[in-house]
Amino acid sequence: MQKHQYIAGDVFLFESDGSCISDLICVLSDSKVSHAALYYEEDSIIEEGLSGIQTRKLGELGERAIHVMKYNIADSEDKVAEKIHSVEQKHYNNKDPYSFGNLIMMGVLLLVKMQRNNMPKPAQALLTLICIQLAQKIDDFVKRKTEKPDTHPMTCSQFAYDCYKEAGYTLQIKRPVKIGKEKDKSILEELLSEGESVGKEEELIPPLDTPTSTDNDGGNIFENLCCTLLEWLKAHPTENKNDLADEKEVLRQARLFAVLLLRISKNRSRRLALAPGELVEATKNLKKIVYDGFVTPGDLLQNCPDLVEKEIIKG
Repeated sequence: MQKHQYIAGDVFLFESDGSCISDLICVLSDSKVSHAALYYEEDSIIEEGLSGIQTRKLGELGERAIHVMKYNIADSEDKVAEKIHSVEQKHYNNKDPYSFGNLIMMGVLLLVKMQRNNMPKPAQALLTLICIQLAQKIDDFVKRKTEKPDTHPMTCSQFAYDCYKEAGYTLQIKRPVKIGKEKDKSILEELLSEGESVGKEEELIPPLDTPTSTDNDGGNIFENLCCTLLEWLKAHPTENKNDLADEKEVLRQARLFAVLLLRISKNRSRRLALAPGELVEATKNLKKIVYDGFVTPGDLLQNCPDLVEKEIIKG
C-alpha cells in the first residue's frame, strides 16, 4: 500500500474479503463495504475486530480495496483530528470489546431480508426497526454473560460513529427509505415529525388484544406485533412495488409499532393503546434506536453526507 497523508478520524471502509461474514454484511447493508476503521497514528489504523479493539499498520491491511472518507466540515482539520485521536486512545486503553450481540443479529436480519422482498417498502423499514430492537436485547444478554463491566461493546462501524460523536461531531445518517415518489422525507422522518406535532385531538389507535402475561414475558408482545404486521400486509397487497400503501395508514401503523417497541424496551406487557403523550415518548425512543443504535459500514459510505470519499486504495 502506498503511503499517503492521513489524519486521525479519516474513515477507512473495506470492501468484502470474500468471507461469509463479510459478504453477509454487504448483502444486509446493500453496500460493497463490510468493515470500518479509523486512522489512528504513525501510519496505523484503529478498529473493532472480533477479538476486540486493535491497531494495524497500513502496510498490513492486505489486498482489500479501501474507500478513504474524510470529515466534511468547516472546522480545522487539526482540531477535529486531535479530538478524535483522544477518543480513539480512550477506547483503546479501555480495551472495549466487539459487540457479538449485533453479529449474532446479522443472521436474524438475513433471514428477515430473504422473506421481505415482496413487502411494501414501509413494511420493510418497520420490520428492520423491530430487528434493531431485538439486536439491542441480544447484545444486552451477551454482554451480561460474556463481557467485562465498564466496557463499551461496539461493531466496527459503531466504533467509527461513536468516536466522532464522543468528540462532539455527530455524523448524520440519512437512510434512503422513502414513503412515496413525491416525498422528500423518509418514513422515519415522517414518523418523528408526526410524533412531535401530535395534538390532543389525535385519534387513538384501538388497543391490541394482547394475552395477559407477566412483566418478564415479552414474547407474547412480539408475537402479537408480528401478527399485526402480517395482517396489515395481507390487507394491503402491493402489486406494483412502486405503488406503496396509503400514507396515512402507513404512518398509523408506524406509530403503533413505535409504541410496541417502546413497551418491549421497557419490558412491560399490557393491553396497548396509543395516546398522544405516549406517541411523543415513543418517537423519541424510536429516534434513539434508529440513529444511535445501529450503523453499518454501508451507511458510512452511502448514507452519510458528513463524510466525503477522497480516494480508493487498491490493495
